[in-house]
Amino acid sequence: MADAEAEAAPRPEMQRLVAALRARLWQLQTELREQEVSEASSRAYCRGFCQTLLQYAGSRGASEHILPFLEVYRISIQCFANARPYLTTECEDVLLVLGRLVLVVLIKQKL
Repeated sequence: MADAEAEAAPRPEMQRLVAALRARLWQLQTELREQEVSEASSRAYCRGFCQTLLQYAGSRGASEHILPFLEVYRISIQCFANARPYLTTECEDVLLVLGRLVLVVLIKQKL
């Protein structure tokens, strides 16, 4: 019972992680919007997005528990969807990273 309560209660560490993730993805999106739509700006955004997503998804709090991991995933998808109109490419790397994270979520649910 205590484990379930600890998992459900938002930890300050996770709140900081989620806030930092939002801030970094917002920064990437702002930089993208300020540039002219081009292949170079799209590649730069996608590269930064993937690096950020992998960094935060692999962080201690998110990687150990499913709920924080899902929150990182949800925020990332939402931010990518917001940036999509400013991108010229399919950002295959982003789609690959998101797909791999789905597999991780499925594996964690089975454990």
